[in-house]
Amino acid sequence: MKNLFIAFLLGFLTIPNSILAQDILYMLDGSEVEAKLTEVSSSELKYKRMDNLDGPVFVVERNKVFKVKYANGQSEVMTRPGAAPAASAAPAASFAGTTSAPSAPVTGPNGFNADAFGKDGNYFNNQPYVIDRGSGQIVQLEKGTPEIKTSTVAAPFYASSSSSWMMKGDRSNVRLSSNGGFNFVVKIAPGLDPADYIKLVRFDLMQRSRRDPAKDRHMPSMKTTGSWGGASSQQVTENQIPVDINRLADGVYEVIPKQPLAPNEYAFYILHKFYAFGID
Repeated sequence: MKNLFIAFLLGFLTIPNSILAQDILYMLDGSEVEAKLTEVSSSELKYKRMDNLDGPVFVVERNKVFKVKYANGQSEVMTRPGAAPAASAAPAASFAGTTSAPSAPVTGPNGFNADAFGKDGNYFNNQPYVIDRGSGQIVQLEKGTPEIKTSTVAAPFYASSSSSWMMKGDRSNVRLSSNGGFNFVVKIAPGLDPADYIKLVRFDLMQRSRRDPAKDRHMPSMKTTGSWGGASSQQVTENQIPVDINRLADGVYEVIPKQPLAPNEYAFYILHKFYAFGID
């Protein structure tokens, strides 16, 4: 009986390793899929979902996948967003409460011009910026590449794994006021709907280790549980903040949180990059 118990224990202790041995698909719409790839071609990817390895094979077009992180830790970019479109004199929407004539450039506080912003090659596609309403200054957010951090708990007949995307340090060097006075704007490459893949998230602060009291910023991502009956995974979305996205000009959009941002650390999560800031 003792030997049988030990065999069961060892079997379940291996569940976290099997959970982690997976490929992750980062879709252009901002979603993530934990999968086991069965085929990668020049036009499509075939995979099985990690929570149903005995289930059907799914097929997704390659141009709908931004990047794949393979089980061996290597990554491959599948689709690179194109260049920004040329700005036109088409009618534009309002910005920060002001409106423009049908054929005039969009301007906001201190003369922010959405058409000119869209044409300016100094500002990159798919990267949000802050416009200070008082000075009109365009400020770049803190940019970082997320690192995956996973913690596992194993017990007889049960195992769980929680994953989060981590950004080093507990505080961004870009500070904004909880009283407002700023706007977020972003240039979007053609063919991409900003509402599909722009995420605004609130960070959790987590201690690096028992021996290191320093904290890093974390965005919870996936939670996986396994038992004798199998494993299941679900995406964690509780740290995401709803936003409205308004078109200002061709390829230029304003991102507006639907609720006031309380003092905390935040980031835009776009195409597997963090653009971080803090609210004081």
